[in-house]
Amino acid sequence: MRNWLLGSLLIACMAVTAPCFAAKRRAAGSQKINRVAETGIHWMSYQDALNKAKQEGKHVAVFFTGSDWCIWCMRMQDQILQTAAFSEFAKQYLCMVEIDFPHNKEQTAEQKEQNRHLKSLYSVDGFPTLVLLDSEGKEVAKMGFEPGGGEAYVYRLKKALHIS
Repeated sequence: MRNWLLGSLLIACMAVTAPCFAAKRRAAGSQKINRVAETGIHWMSYQDALNKAKQEGKHVAVFFTGSDWCIWCMRMQDQILQTAAFSEFAKQYLCMVEIDFPHNKEQTAEQKEQNRHLKSLYSVDGFPTLVLLDSEGKEVAKMGFEPGGGEAYVYRLKKALHIS
């Protein structure tokens, strides 16, 4: 009887507090999106990025992420993509695309299908992955999270893209 009572009490507490944690997680996710916007990175669709890259002679960087569940993706956002060094480099040399595989965000069926197609097309088998493309959509390099921050990551990007 006592175990049953404790179990029931535990379940009731979890049911009452779960919405609070979910709201907190959603708020944290929207803050991340706002912080990305503050860095000045202009995220665009895959096709728009290819078109702009052709027009401006830039590369396309396709960021494959699980934005609301992948801890390494969140670290890459915080420690690399949201830095001034990366933002400045991206503005000058890259057209940025985010391909997200979230657990708690709504996406249209069309968006999910496009994301699966691009993941397969570029043989992405883990998150986070940054695929660098030429303006024709041909893969030039593929990178994941690497420690060292934005400046170190930009250095590796420059080497991969043969930019001095």
